[in-house]
Amino acid sequence: MTSDPGSPSFLLVEDDPLLSITMRRYLERWSKDVRHAETCEQAVAAWASMPPGLVLMDYRLPDGQGTDVVGRMRARGRTDPVICMTGEAETISPAIQRELGIRRVLAKPVMLDVLRAELDGLEKEGVLRTGGRAPSAGPSRHSGGKFRNLRWHGGLTGRRVARLCKAAREELWVALDVTGAGDADADGWRGLCAWAGWLSSLGGRLCLVAQTPEQRHRLEQEVGEWVDVVTSMAMIEAQAGHLTGRAERRQLLDLIASSGRRVASDG
Repeated sequence: MTSDPGSPSFLLVEDDPLLSITMRRYLERWSKDVRHAETCEQAVAAWASMPPGLVLMDYRLPDGQGTDVVGRMRARGRTDPVICMTGEAETISPAIQRELGIRRVLAKPVMLDVLRAELDGLEKEGVLRTGGRAPSAGPSRHSGGKFRNLRWHGGLTGRRVARLCKAAREELWVALDVTGAGDADADGWRGLCAWAGWLSSLGGRLCLVAQTPEQRHRLEQEVGEWVDVVTSMAMIEAQAGHLTGRAERRQLLDLIASSGRRVASDG
């Protein structure tokens, strides 16, 4: 890929398909030169061939640790700023950060406002030059005042969640009916949480619609900390199309979610 002189170069090293889609899509609004790697070896090759820029490095990769890649490239003389991303922040000690020149360790899933704050900080320091290309907080277009209603059939796997997120990439407000969904794996649950966290950082919302108390209870146990679990797609469809403001949409979901919790507690 040819670098634009007025645009920074980014290397995103991430093997999670959902996080890769969402983060790469955001970075591409800052720069025309965004490279992606999923393994340590791919990362070394991509980093060696890119102009000076910013590296966003996942800690755990299929063939090793992201910090090993940073160490190898520092030994080759690369001084690019590095931001590490991990669900295990305690494994990257301050001493390792100093030794490898890692600017920051961000907890996954990485929220858009946190990432933007880091990029803004790099630009102010003169480390990263965006040429005034910094994007706005939200997607380039979305259906204001409406939810994208989707129905899920089959297993909730990480890759299937990633494909669904990609299909609904322009939507901020997603209501996902999972009453026909099959079993979920750990990557599927993690993908739903990452998608919900990303939408929340954009000012949107992801909610899962469950029709039975058993399914609602299971969903709340697995993803309730990140994802709204509601009980009525019909209520969303009837009301959401008439709402025009972000706060109104949030209040609607709060109402439906709290209603579901009251029903569960009363039962």
